[in-house]
Amino acid sequence: MSDSYYSFEELETLAELANHGTYLGQQMPKIMRDAAQTYQKLLLRQLTESIERLDAAYNQRVGALKKSNQEPTSEVEDHRCSASQKTMGEEGDFYTLEELELLSEVATRGTMEGRKMPKIMRDSATHYRRHLLDQLKDQVKEVDQSAQVNQEIYETEDDEEERLERIAEENDVIDMEDDSTDVMTIESDDEDVQRGQSAEGPTATAEFRSGLWQCRSCKEILKGYRRNSLLRHVGLHEDGTHPISCFIEGCHTTCKWGHVLRRHITQEHKLFDTHVKTLWQCQVCQKQLIKNHERDLLKHIGTHVNIFCRCPIAGCAKTCRTANRLRHHLTNYHKLRAADLSTEQHGRLLETERKFYESARIQLDRYFPPGANLQQQADHEASTSNVAHLRTISYVALFKAEKVREKNWEIDHTERLTKYLDHLDLIDGGISRAKRKRKHEEVGQSGDEAEEDESSEDSKEDADKGVRRNKINFAEAAAVIQGCAEIYSKKVEYVYQRTMKFQTAIEAQHMSTVVKKAGKRERIDEFRRKMKIGAVVLRVQNKAFMNEFTDPEFTNCTESRGMSIAVECIRDATMLAAPISQPAVVRTR
Repeated sequence: MSDSYYSFEELETLAELANHGTYLGQQMPKIMRDAAQTYQKLLLRQLTESIERLDAAYNQRVGALKKSNQEPTSEVEDHRCSASQKTMGEEGDFYTLEELELLSEVATRGTMEGRKMPKIMRDSATHYRRHLLDQLKDQVKEVDQSAQVNQEIYETEDDEEERLERIAEENDVIDMEDDSTDVMTIESDDEDVQRGQSAEGPTATAEFRSGLWQCRSCKEILKGYRRNSLLRHVGLHEDGTHPISCFIEGCHTTCKWGHVLRRHITQEHKLFDTHVKTLWQCQVCQKQLIKNHERDLLKHIGTHVNIFCRCPIAGCAKTCRTANRLRHHLTNYHKLRAADLSTEQHGRLLETERKFYESARIQLDRYFPPGANLQQQADHEASTSNVAHLRTISYVALFKAEKVREKNWEIDHTERLTKYLDHLDLIDGGISRAKRKRKHEEVGQSGDEAEEDESSEDSKEDADKGVRRNKINFAEAAAVIQGCAEIYSKKVEYVYQRTMKFQTAIEAQHMSTVVKKAGKRERIDEFRRKMKIGAVVLRVQNKAFMNEFTDPEFTNCTESRGMSIAVECIRDATMLAAPISQPAVVRTR
């Protein structure tokens, strides 16, 4: 429990935010409960101290009156509860909070004059705490309902987004509603408008999810279900539209989105079906699952055991084997999302899902014991075999590099990719041998010894080449490389196309130039070569890609070789050439 709590005013504010549909903190209900309990304890302690002071003052005053042979007065003014308008009956009425504070102050000054305050104050304090407790319970209940709705939205957003994108890809257009629907516009620099917070009232979130958005730049109509969908479209206009090319050698397919490229690789090249390692294997049906999340395993267990999820809609007797199928039933049959259910229906849905996952979790060790993790078995076999252990990654972590790219587009992954590819022995042999040679020179070995070690290592690599190629998961390596290479795909594509255009222009000018004197022609060609290649070098330096290469590598060579070296340097610097195309070549043999 956190050391800091919310005040009563903050609790009221959070409850008000929850009522307006703008409550997004999933961890707030627990914090609000702790804050409410702490606030109640504090209030109870304050009221108890006030009552004790009143009792002490009353007893002191009564004792003084008895010593002076005077009778204590028992006058009680009429008071009524400001919330319930109820009275105590014969003894007296309830005191409000302001009156309790006033009486406490009066008691502190010792001017009670023998009134029967203690019993009334106890009853009033108890009555007030009952009102406060009911109020806090209502607030916590409202916040819990809002948090459950938001959690349901978070869980269904990914499935809904994939469905919308699949429809858009199949139809080649964005699916739109009726023409009478209002179309809202978006701007890339207005985050509040993208979030849909400009609309007022409790239906702002619903309007944002169901509305249509029109880009002010290209006038394209988008379905504004998620903010990330709009941001991805805005990203197209940041530096121009640059499609992503397939990295398989001989394939010239281009895609606008990363998930479309992954689907193309899966369906057309069949890489993932062949090379991706399965993680878990069911001990009953022997089905292999590529998911590593506990909830996915529990969903599969639901297909074996007799656990039924009943539809929360009154009058519907539909039962499903898994909680996921129940949600599909609500969406497809009743045309309702979890956010559209009433409070009672939503409570029944959550209770049904909770019972389903708890019942399936009991059977987890039976269907998926710890020894059924195929990934751990493969890693153990690779580590105990004679072949050097090769670092691989799980299917779940394949596209983490793409998320990093979305957060920070300028991160340089060249160095870490070089280490990763060198570890997998995917980098060109000349580069690897040069690194080994430099390493031998650093430790003081001669050139001949380095060459001998180099030849011995090469022969050893050739001996294990067939085994290594079978062990390396080229699909995973290619996916990791592609995820990191997308960071510079726009920049590198521009530089590469620019270089190829320069090479074509130089060759065309070389063929069309007719000069009688050989010396003059050589000077003209030399001038043109320096101008064109110099422009490429300048462009590349502005893009921060040629930090490892200098001008002499371009200027101290002939015309055609200079352009080829420029292209090779750009490819090697960005890891977009041989390392990526190598897996497909090996696979087709």
